[in-house]
Amino acid sequence: MPNDSSSGAAPVRAADVARLFSASEPALSALDDRSLPSQFLRALVEKELHPDAIQLIAHYLPKRQAVWWACQCVKSTFGPKTTPNMKAAVEAAEKWVSQPTDENRRAAQQAAELEESGSPANVVGLAAAFSEQQPPAADARIREKQQYMTAKLAAGAVLMAATLNAEKAKQNLADFVSQGITVVNRTYPAKET
Repeated sequence: MPNDSSSGAAPVRAADVARLFSASEPALSALDDRSLPSQFLRALVEKELHPDAIQLIAHYLPKRQAVWWACQCVKSTFGPKTTPNMKAAVEAAEKWVSQPTDENRRAAQQAAELEESGSPANVVGLAAAFSEQQPPAADARIREKQQYMTAKLAAGAVLMAATLNAEKAKQNLADFVSQGITVVNRTYPAKET
């Protein structure tokens, strides 16, 4: 499973990860069924398809690493208008990353709910909150969506944070992808070299 780190398993292919999110047409045209996620990621960066790269990174990383990366991206956009609720939501998500207990997961959800709905800080808090497998649903499609909710929310938080300032959006997207690549390389150091 791309969002879990497991040893001894066959290498994850980029196509397996790309199936978990809605990649753009240009991104799909760069996808080779045999390529590894790192190869696909390089192709996305070369084509400056940063939103697709962010989705790929979030779905490829284990949940804790994806949430940590999203927290760092959201925090980097904090400025004079940052509210205590914004900070609290991100700090609660970071606490879950460092200590992934159910108590910390619930605290992240509570902090997220106090923050403005749909803000990057709210969404990153929800990414931590949805980190645990939700109760089984009758429909397999619903179960799969629940399973990758953390990745989707982490990617959403990164994308929203990157585009908060339209003038800095292009640079933020590139910077956040670069940060995500660093997290991927630290998470999977020997898998794809």
